[in-house]
Amino acid sequence: MKLNIEENMKKYILVLIVLLAITQGGVIGYLVWSSSSEELVYIDSAKLLDEYKGMQEARQAFQRQSQSWQANIDTLVNEIEQQITDHEMNIPQMSTKRKNQSEEEIRKKQKELIQYQEAIQKKAAEADNKMTAQVLAEVNSFLQSYGDSRKYKMILAATNAGNIVHANEGLNITKEVIEELNRKYLAK
Repeated sequence: MKLNIEENMKKYILVLIVLLAITQGGVIGYLVWSSSSEELVYIDSAKLLDEYKGMQEARQAFQRQSQSWQANIDTLVNEIEQQITDHEMNIPQMSTKRKNQSEEEIRKKQKELIQYQEAIQKKAAEADNKMTAQVLAEVNSFLQSYGDSRKYKMILAATNAGNIVHANEGLNITKEVIEELNRKYLAK
């Protein structure tokens, strides 16, 4: 009895998946069939973001900030390495108490360095997410007004994940969108 219920559930789920796939295909097919090539278009989102000047400048600014953070980390690492070198050179002259104090200072600085590195990594991830979100919001806003002004019914985005497997190249408006988006960005 239990096996029969499981088989029925599997069949039900399979039928549901097939129906969803057919429905999704039908909607996309209808949109393509009912639209002229000027009303349904797509962009290559990876290319758009790679060639958009706003994203390029945001990445450069983030890279400069990352280099600054890395320079601070490198400075701290060098200080600790110097402290370790000094400690090792002076061990013969150190009392046991002074040797223990020096080792404790080194461990403390190493711990602080690790905490600083973790904080910087978190800060960098947050800054990168914020920068990306700002640029994407700007691009999405632009695409909304761009599509409205050209009376497109829909602008699809081709991604590396392959959500558009094939399309007529005449439907690809990536180049013209990049040109217009960069022109608008540089006019600021």
